[in-house]
Amino acid sequence: MRVALLGTAAGGGFPQWNCWCPSCRVARENPRAA
Repeated sequence: MRVALLGTAAGGGFPQWNCWCPSCRVARENPRAA
């Protein structure tokens, strides 16, 4: 059996989907601030 897991790595970019640091929070609330 062969299994291929696609889309499992961090995608990079800003804000990170799983990061809740102050910078990422601001970027989510105001994308222009990013």
